[in-house]
Amino acid sequence: MKKIYLLVIWVGLTITSLAQVDLYVRGDFNSWGTDGGGPLVDDGTNGDAVANDSIFTYTVTMGTTGRYEWKIASEDWSQIFPWAGGDDNAWLITTEDNQDVIFTIDKNVYNDGFEPGFNVVNANDQLPTPTSDIVAAGDFQGWNNAGGTVLYDDGTNGDWVAGDGIYTYYYIEANAGTYSWKPVMSGTWDTWVSAGRTVSSTNLQYITESADEEVFFYLDINTGRVATAVGAPLPVELVSFSASVQKNEIVLLWETASELNNMGFEIERKVDGSDKWVKIGFIEGRGTTTNTSKYSFTDNPEVSNTYFYRLKQMDNDGSFEYSGYVGIEFTKPLEFELGQNYPNPFNPSTTISFSVPEQSKVTLNVYDITGGLVEQVLDENYEAGYYEVNFNANNIPSGTYFYTISASGIENFWQKTGKMLLLK
Repeated sequence: MKKIYLLVIWVGLTITSLAQVDLYVRGDFNSWGTDGGGPLVDDGTNGDAVANDSIFTYTVTMGTTGRYEWKIASEDWSQIFPWAGGDDNAWLITTEDNQDVIFTIDKNVYNDGFEPGFNVVNANDQLPTPTSDIVAAGDFQGWNNAGGTVLYDDGTNGDWVAGDGIYTYYYIEANAGTYSWKPVMSGTWDTWVSAGRTVSSTNLQYITESADEEVFFYLDINTGRVATAVGAPLPVELVSFSASVQKNEIVLLWETASELNNMGFEIERKVDGSDKWVKIGFIEGRGTTTNTSKYSFTDNPEVSNTYFYRLKQMDNDGSFEYSGYVGIEFTKPLEFELGQNYPNPFNPSTTISFSVPEQSKVTLNVYDITGGLVEQVLDENYEAGYYEVNFNANNIPSGTYFYTISASGIENFWQKTGKMLLLK
């Protein structure tokens, strides 16, 4: 694996700068205004898949079938996407009346090998299958925007996986030189290219250094991104990389569709406000395989902060490449808490949750209704964090019981009691 690419929609600006600006879908469907086009939301509604993941969406119902031009912009037009300057419009094609189109902008920051660096995409009108052929048009074939240079998603000729939305055209360039190209809808100049899905936009370039070199043209229709590989197909298939908070830990998950000469992955972390990446672990790779491989790594941050993670994929020959990065906010508890046991009533076991904001000696006891000690469930030290403990009541009769937690921290002592009901 010489390079790895994280196939995601990307907006190459900081999370902070974009998060403060409302963005709207504007196009010829709403006379280039804001009415019926936003603002885009990240709250799990209006087409947004997951709340608070920094991927903002807005769903627009297109009344009639047809071709529309559009762009995403702030209310005062001071920020325009998906291309720097916003001089051209993106396009979409609806295939039926009253079709919902989901517009998406990802405010997370990533870095991969596909273009463009700035990109906004719309869903539904071309997915999962384009309404017409996509061809690779360029000076290598006289800028023919129709004909035999069709990109396919069939798992052959350099295409990674059939049906994954990544389309490929394979070509042998007879002469060494510098060439330009772009992927377009057959018979038109509606393009996916370095400025996004726009009308007759910027070309990509590639260089062949000798005669009869293999050239592989790629289009990821899921994101509108394009890439070119000369000499050999792209060997990378890192198809996902994510981070989630699970109680006191941050869990990283990633998946590869295939690997070539992969020794493994170093996991690197940095904190918000710092430019320094620090190695925090290593996960061994699968070497060379065409099978899907899934990996995970668990980090245990000590303080609340926003953390960023990236993968350093290392080959057995010593070469390496970095993945894009993911960021996530991690919060330690601010106060002592004791939760209600669950389930309640219970039989025969129940879960008791608690949190401590500092290193503490924690004792958890269960008492009967007369105040007699039934069981000491916990008596040990805990770092600041969120915790759960299971209480099994197999050996005691039905009735009302009380559970009392005591926590002795560095500066604080805290105690609280809860009530639970055992029904057998």
